[in-house]
Amino acid sequence: MEDRKNLNIRHILLFVFFCLICGQAASQQPPAADKILALLKQKKNHQAYQLALRHQNEYEGETSFDFAFALAAQSMREHHRAIFALERVLYDYPKWLEARYALAGSYFASGNLAAAKTEFEQVKAQDKKGKYPDIAKFLTLIKKRRQNTGGSWHSQLQVGIGYDDNANSGINDEFVDIPSLGQIQLFDTSLAQKDTFIRTQAQTSYSKPLNKQHSFYGLGKFSYADYQDNPEMTRLYGDISGGWQGKFSRIKTNLNLFYRPFWLDHSHYLDYFGLSTSASYQLNKHEFGASLILAQQTFEQADLDKKQLLVNFWYQISVLGVSDRLTLTLGKEESDDSAFDYLGRDLWGLGYQARGYFGTSISLTARINYIRSEYRGIHPLFDEIRDDNLWSAELSYQQLFAERWRWLLKANYLDNKSNFVLYQYDRTVVSSAIRYDF
Repeated sequence: MEDRKNLNIRHILLFVFFCLICGQAASQQPPAADKILALLKQKKNHQAYQLALRHQNEYEGETSFDFAFALAAQSMREHHRAIFALERVLYDYPKWLEARYALAGSYFASGNLAAAKTEFEQVKAQDKKGKYPDIAKFLTLIKKRRQNTGGSWHSQLQVGIGYDDNANSGINDEFVDIPSLGQIQLFDTSLAQKDTFIRTQAQTSYSKPLNKQHSFYGLGKFSYADYQDNPEMTRLYGDISGGWQGKFSRIKTNLNLFYRPFWLDHSHYLDYFGLSTSASYQLNKHEFGASLILAQQTFEQADLDKKQLLVNFWYQISVLGVSDRLTLTLGKEESDDSAFDYLGRDLWGLGYQARGYFGTSISLTARINYIRSEYRGIHPLFDEIRDDNLWSAELSYQQLFAERWRWLLKANYLDNKSNFVLYQYDRTVVSSAIRYDF
């Protein structure tokens, strides 16, 4: 019975999609939009979507292209992209029923039932000629689904292997000079340790739309890395968070509470918890945003406890199918114990990220970041103020190779330069994993 219901829903969505294409193909369109609609009418959905992606940078923001782009995205079940394009269309033409009807369909397919209900009801109220008789079926389906659940769940299971050439962020020099102690020999645990690991990860998230623009969400994630030759490096990360996100015209906002525990060698090592808030403004291909993080780091060794404040400003632009983001970070950390003020620091950083999509199944992301840390107070061992420069780079690849299955490949590099030799290290981590989404 459930399979029959799902089949009926697919038939309705396909009927909606076909009606929208036929209705638009007869009207006058710019060349790119016209070609996309023609391909869709011929049921060449993949070609239409590829053409839309190629022309996105050139025509994005033009109403007719945005509408054709949205239909192509819908045909490939890329409903999140369709929603963004259709929202731009309706911002300029709020009475365009075909666009609103398409937006309602994408909201419905993506599980945002509250937003879908709002859009379908608006179309129904303005549909004087009865062009959309199936709206009643959608509203009935939405009512039944909302009676069964007030939100939607999404989960992931992941397993992979990796290599870490410095699992403990140790240094390479066996002997170091410390002014107050002279030359000393370090324990093996302070030297760089190479190892392979097996990582398993589980994640589940829940989203409950309140209306078209606002929703609550929650997330729980745990990642366990089992190091093979150095079991004392085995670690478990947790991430439990939840909050609210909303949209006011072109401004997106988010408020989040988080708790991130960390276990090392099966012992509780750190609790990291706090709140974050962000706001961003979208204007065609451009996005401007800022975020604030207030957090507490509580260690098993209480002397290390810190308060943290971070502010991020970013600018993002999409060009030729690649999303580029520049980030400026400002922050400070303060020790809870005044006797350990030298652990506090002021920091600033710059970051760059590029993310590109190749077809509908492959994405590639590259990141590079720099953080300058100026510590406070005189370090008791070195009789100076610590000064660090951290460079990091990451390259990640994702490929959808079967329905709900992804292959992930990632490489990370860290290089921390410090005026204190004890804190100088470099680290490379490469990993590969398989992920199942459900």
